[in-house]
Amino acid sequence: MGAARTELEARLGETHAAAHFVDRAYQLRTRIGQAIRWDGPQHEIQLLRSFMDEDAGREEEILSALYVRSVAAFERYIRNACSEFVDARAALASAARNLPADLRQRNLILSARLLSTLDQPRDHIKFNPAAIIERLAACEKNSIPYLLNSVSFSSFVQSPTVEAVEKTFANAGLKDLFERLGRSTTLQQLLETKATRATSLRVQERLEEIVRWRNNFAHGGDDERTVTIDKFDSLVKFFRAVASGMDQAVTERLGQGFA
Repeated sequence: MGAARTELEARLGETHAAAHFVDRAYQLRTRIGQAIRWDGPQHEIQLLRSFMDEDAGREEEILSALYVRSVAAFERYIRNACSEFVDARAALASAARNLPADLRQRNLILSARLLSTLDQPRDHIKFNPAAIIERLAACEKNSIPYLLNSVSFSSFVQSPTVEAVEKTFANAGLKDLFERLGRSTTLQQLLETKATRATSLRVQERLEEIVRWRNNFAHGGDDERTVTIDKFDSLVKFFRAVASGMDQAVTERLGQGFA
């Protein structure tokens, strides 16, 4: 498990714990009157009454916010996992001239594209322009050691849509990511599918559905969507299964070298 997936697990663990705390709190809300003493300090009694009078529907509002945060964690994972993959592919070659021509070309183009955002920087993407330029120069000169600008491969992911995920990893040399995910037995069991193609399509459908839900919550959409604790758990399980499948796909692709 790489650093990207380790961080994803930690972030999902946080949102999962928070979601279940909220769920338990709202279950407790209707029962707490049976277990407390009403002769305690007045300010505590007022706090308890206020908690008991809260509208149970607010649980769904809190869960929807945690839903958005979980999708953001997965989006960050995609960026970090792609950067790790680029660095790992670069490590397979002792010099930049030994890299596949298309990988060198994508490194140049995407680095230039990233540098072009300096006048309109993205708040969630941090990079050192001087380091980007120095790495490009080292690659052009075939200097040893060298590094690719892995951040440039992943920096344009602003939402974990199927198109964005597929294009990001394809630029780095993993052109059949979703087909490989379709072979994951973990995903097949979770999604209750069997064949590779059926699983691949279901993964893509589920991911697009999740992004639509996230956009609706984050941008104040008109669709009435409700996040229950079961739906939230399903989201977390799916992200963990996809991340496991991606780890396996990346490992397999690195094992194939530059073929």
